[in-house]
Amino acid sequence: MKRYITFIMLLCSFFTFGQTEQIIEQIKIKNEEIKTFSSKFTELQYKKTTKQDMELAGKMYFDAAGRLSMIYSDPEGDFVIIDKENFVTKRNGKKNHFKLDKPNSATELKANLMNSMHGDIKAVAEANNAEIRYKEDKQYYCFTLTRKPGNKTKKHDVQRMELRYDKRTFILVYMNIEDGMGTITTYALQHPQVNANLPESVFNTKR
Repeated sequence: MKRYITFIMLLCSFFTFGQTEQIIEQIKIKNEEIKTFSSKFTELQYKKTTKQDMELAGKMYFDAAGRLSMIYSDPEGDFVIIDKENFVTKRNGKKNHFKLDKPNSATELKANLMNSMHGDIKAVAEANNAEIRYKEDKQYYCFTLTRKPGNKTKKHDVQRMELRYDKRTFILVYMNIEDGMGTITTYALQHPQVNANLPESVFNTKR
């Protein structure tokens, strides 16, 4: 699966510059047509402090009501479930419930995931005080968002993001997030399905 992620990255190294504003708006409009979304995903995590990486996999679910869940098959039993009021995770058998009533790392991650899934690239950039750079190839619209210099940041703040959207479907297929601690998290989405009925159980925070 690491080869699949590397393949996507290499494809976007060959590009032509286009009308960035128009493409960004088109991606947002097309994603407004998506009411539900599900996809297999692979997640790669690299922590600079420990120089360790980890590969995870599962299935992601998302709907226009602002709910998102990642149900892991590897490691089996882990999950991340987000709705308007809740951000619940289960990692290595330990369950955590993060409050969303004030800004913190959970609210920031929620905003980045939701806005990226909605195709709202400008909202992602604004939330992270980032500049947008755009390139494309035959398959993907590729965006690099880099935090502007000269602003105070916290360790968990996002410093850089990469987003790739499929040019045929306008759907997010790749997301790379790097924070101030050097932790890099990469999501690669495969075989997406849109506007199909989703079981309510995948969004159940009490599972």
